[in-house]
Amino acid sequence: MPKNFIPCDRDQQLLLPPSLTDWLPEDHLVWFVIDAVTRLDLSDFYGRHRDDGWGRAAFDPAMMVTLLLYAYALGVRSAREIERRVSDDVAMRVITAGEHPDHSTISRFRTRHREALSGLFEDVVGLCVEAGMVRPGIVAIDGTKLGANASPARNLTREQLADYARRVFDEAEAIDAEEDELYGDARGDELPEHLRKRSDRIEWLDEKLAERQAASDAGTPPSKRRKARINTTDPDSRMQKVPGGFVQGYNAQAAVTEDQIFIAALLTADNNDVSQLEPMITQSKSTLEAAGARSSIGTVVADAGYLSDDNVHLDLGCELLISPARRRDLEAAIEDRDQSLDDRLESFAAQRRRWQNRHDAARRRAARRAEMLDACEAGSVTVTEAAQVVGLPVPYLRWLKWHYRKFGSLPPARFPMPPPLPGPKEIMLSRFSQPGARVTYGARQTMVEPVFGQLKEARGMRRLLHRGLDACSSEWRMMATAHNLRKLWLNDRRAPGFLAHVMRWFGSGRLAFGV
Repeated sequence: MPKNFIPCDRDQQLLLPPSLTDWLPEDHLVWFVIDAVTRLDLSDFYGRHRDDGWGRAAFDPAMMVTLLLYAYALGVRSAREIERRVSDDVAMRVITAGEHPDHSTISRFRTRHREALSGLFEDVVGLCVEAGMVRPGIVAIDGTKLGANASPARNLTREQLADYARRVFDEAEAIDAEEDELYGDARGDELPEHLRKRSDRIEWLDEKLAERQAASDAGTPPSKRRKARINTTDPDSRMQKVPGGFVQGYNAQAAVTEDQIFIAALLTADNNDVSQLEPMITQSKSTLEAAGARSSIGTVVADAGYLSDDNVHLDLGCELLISPARRRDLEAAIEDRDQSLDDRLESFAAQRRRWQNRHDAARRRAARRAEMLDACEAGSVTVTEAAQVVGLPVPYLRWLKWHYRKFGSLPPARFPMPPPLPGPKEIMLSRFSQPGARVTYGARQTMVEPVFGQLKEARGMRRLLHRGLDACSSEWRMMATAHNLRKLWLNDRRAPGFLAHVMRWFGSGRLAFGV
């Protein structure tokens, strides 16, 4: 008896025209991204194209934006890899409707619309707000190190860079001379005016390195200063400290809500997180306001890398919990803390009040003495009478009168020095001792750290592909935007129909969050 199999004839022609909607299930991520992009404000993308119909036809910006967002949501950022997947991946063929933009077109679109692509971040946060997925009661801020598209071996000192530049420019001049002899006039791809001459190029590089050295030396004792190094592949990147060593890259900052939604994404070359807390909170507030969030940030939690005296005393309209110790030492620091800390803080407040009272009394005495000396000069009272009023010996008051007549002022008053302020660690230990503080801070482990794991482990985003701080910042915000879209899709699968509800709510108009 013959076996019964479903036929697999690859030469069979399709009997009916294929429909793209039959290629993928209804709840596939690609359909969600396509629908979401139709609700975003893409006027900045369309504004860069001619409206008179002239010129070669371009790919629809909505299609290109959808293609990039979907690719980033999968962890695919290489333009060449996106081009390959357009041919092999059914979902990407659905996005392009059978068209095949090449990697150069994808790369040029991404470069040309870098700012507009970054601006989609606020629009997508707005969608998340409408979905009820942005609960800013607790916001976790943290940073992670991302590798740059540069080799650590290309970090050169001034001497190495000068030698390298001379060798490169000598070789370039030899090639230029040979090409001038072969091809004659230039083809329009010359270097900028200030880099055309060899002497100008070396001078320009020396200036850049001197600026880097000055920035490195600022606030550093001479004994600890090191020679500044600049990376010839990506000059904006820095050596970043990571567990187990160093990586040439950037410091990627994220502010995440309880639903693991980005509300702020910032990229910096600074190795430390301390100076990034205030910009991240400010950007988070701005994003929530632009996205139309109805509630504001309640508490910001951050790890020990953000602890500093300035950050502890920030007044940005929200509570702040910064760990006073590393995570593995936090519990021990809280349990072993000086149990009299609260008493010492109360004692400090009392000392400040006493100091303020003494300070005010000293100022009043000085003002009274000056008043009585003016009266003595005017002859309305005698020195003896004035001494009795201010409670000073007559000889001392006479000396004060002489000093006042000769110099026009009294000797500087000696005011008591205020007691020292408590340190940031003591202040934070006091906050962590309040009921519920440790529970609130513990939520951080389920907020921002899983997000970094999803980006770096699940989607392989450990290294940036672009070069330069501006380009890499745009790439980081695109990664955050795609992450938010993916979270929104997962939420829509749990609660079907949300996007349709948003479309009905806003009618045929476009969403314009953050515009």
